[in-house]
This record gives sequence, C-alpha cells and structure tokens, in this order.
Amino acid sequence: MIQAAIAPAADRVDPEHFARAISLLAMTVESICQRIRASEAEARSRRLARRLSAHQKTEKLLRFELHRVQAGAEPPPPPGESPSRRLISGIVERLQSNYALPLTLGNLAAEAGLSVSHLSAEFSKCVGMPFRSYLKKIRLDKAEALLHDPRLQIAEVAQSVGYADPNHFRQDFKRRTGLSPTAWRRTVLVPKSQ
Repeated sequence: MIQAAIAPAADRVDPEHFARAISLLAMTVESICQRIRASEAEARSRRLARRLSAHQKTEKLLRFELHRVQAGAEPPPPPGESPSRRLISGIVERLQSNYALPLTLGNLAAEAGLSVSHLSAEFSKCVGMPFRSYLKKIRLDKAEALLHDPRLQIAEVAQSVGYADPNHFRQDFKRRTGLSPTAWRRTVLVPKSQ
C-alpha cells in the first residue's frame, strides 16, 4: 500500500526540481561540514590558548622564584598576586623564622593596620588553616627535630620552640603524635637491631 502511494508521486517528480533539491542538499551538507570543521578548529584553538596561558603563568612564577633565590632580596610580587596574599606570605616567612617568639595574631594585625578578624580570615584562606594551628604546627615540627638530641631536656625543647609552659607543650605534642615527648623520643632514639 505504501509503495502504491509513493509510485504515483515519483512519476510526477520533475527532474529539474529533483536536481535542484539534490544540489541544495549537497550545499547544505557542505555548509554543515564547514561549520563542524570551524567549530573543531575553534575548540582546538581555545584549548591551546588555555594551555599557553597556564604555561605563561607557570613561567612568571618560576621567574619570580628564580629572582628571589638569586638576588636574595625582596623581588617584585608576581603578576596577579594580591596585596593580602603578599602580606600573608610575609607573615608566614616571619612565623617560620621567629616561631620561638611570642607572636600573636593581634600583634601582627596591629602592625599591618588590620582587624584581627580580617587578618584571621585572610590567613586561613591563603594558608588553608587557622593562624594558631599553623604556628603550633611549625613549633611542633621544630620540637620533633630537637627531640632527636638526647642531651636536651623536654622543658628546654618546649622553651626553644616558643612554649612558655612545658605542660602545654606536652599536651599539644601528645595530641599531635599520640605519645608524650619522652615516649616519642624513646621510640625515635631506640637503636636499630642488627
């Protein structure tokens, strides 16, 4: 039945119209293919531009680090680094070199001319942990290194890393390692069996 309906319509098709329809269909297909090729080329171009941008950022950061290491002086900030990130970087460097001093977020905020809450939020955002946690981490890292020396008393280690109260140091150390400083030292300094 379908063939019977199509057959009379096929007999009535004008060859000229059919040729034009085929030509129009070929032009449409070619146009679609060109758009697809252009779209693929554009997507490739965007991917390459993103890669280039990432490589340029990496190059700028590496140049910045190279300058800092070679000059030993304070280099200009890398492009795109915010003033607050520079401030936090300076505070982090200060904490790493002056961890034994009684540094507080309040004092650092006052020096920077910022509120304590603002500096606290910026520090956490840039470093990934609160100020006190970061300072405690630095102090306990240094304490672990010092505990390798059996000549040092626990109270001396505590004081040399910035703890005024040796008991507070013991509590923080045990929270971090699960052992008291004395027990931790014994496990580290046990001679290895041969």
